[in-house]
This record gives sequence, C-alpha cells and structure tokens, in this order.
Amino acid sequence: MTGLLIASAATVGTISPLFNIPYWQSILSVFLSCFIGVLAVRALSATDLNPASGVGKLSQLIFAAIPGTGVVTNVIAGGIAESAAIQAGDLMQDMKAAHILRSSPRAMFMGQLIGASVSSFVTVAAYNLYQNIYNIGDPNGGFPAPSMHIWRDMAEVLSKGTDVLDPSVMDVSGRYAAPSSSS
Repeated sequence: MTGLLIASAATVGTISPLFNIPYWQSILSVFLSCFIGVLAVRALSATDLNPASGVGKLSQLIFAAIPGTGVVTNVIAGGIAESAAIQAGDLMQDMKAAHILRSSPRAMFMGQLIGASVSSFVTVAAYNLYQNIYNIGDPNGGFPAPSMHIWRDMAEVLSKGTDVLDPSVMDVSGRYAAPSSSS
C-alpha cells in the first residue's frame, strides 16, 4: 500500500503540472486505473490475453462524460489506465512463474521493486535518445507512432463528437463497401 500511495502521488504530481490537468482529474485517473488494472488481471487470468488497450479506452469513455475534459486529459487518463493494466498483468504473470518455480515471494517483490526503479530512469533516457535521432510521432518520417493517433482520435471523437470523423466513416449506405464479384 505504501508503494501504491507513493507511485500514485508521483504520478499525480508529475502529470498535473506537466500537462496542465487539474489535480482532481489526475487523482481520478489514478483511482480508475486501480479498478481497470484489476479488470485486466481478471481477463488475463481467464483468457491468457491482457486487454490493456481496450480497458484503457474505458477510462477515456468515463472521462468523456466529465464536462470540460479536453483531448489531452482524455488521452492521459486512458494512458494511465492502460499502463496500470499492462503492469498489473505483467506482475501477475511474474508472480505466477515465481510460484511455479517455488521462488521466494519476498525475493520476487524486491526484484520487481529494483526493476521498476531502474527502468523508470532507463526508459526516459532511451526515449530521449530516440527522440533526438528520430522524430517520434511525426507521420512524415522517423517513427509515426500509429497507436498514438488511435488514442488521440478516440479522444477527439469523445470530446468533440462525430463531426471530426471523415464523412466516409459515418456513411452506412454501403457505397464504400468492397465491390461485389458478380460478372
């Protein structure tokens, strides 16, 4: 519980000022991510598939119902939820493997704690290294990050409505269906 409180406070303390999001919205996104992490673990244990991206969208849907929530807040809330789902699922599988191998739960916990602490610095450094070489998120070169566009588009539709979609997406007349092979 202490680690959860420290990590939650660090997340809220970082996300709110960095993205100019009200603190209560950051706290709500962290709170929701706890439930979404449990949901992901349940699904993973039953199916061996972690529905992280799908359950992350649940947070986006909830934040879309909050008046005045913008696209950035919606994407951040979804990202926090998806991260919680991924981490919870990975931790569950690691603990399961440790149990099967009859490893000490304490040793496993310490390994996870050390790995999480070190990786938080290594991943930031690696991201900055890549960002200096490639333009991450630029559709015209480098790494276009197509998944990022999906999250942003979902947030825009939830925030601004279906008017932001291409008209062909909303066409249900069948004009854009594949041509039939009747010849």
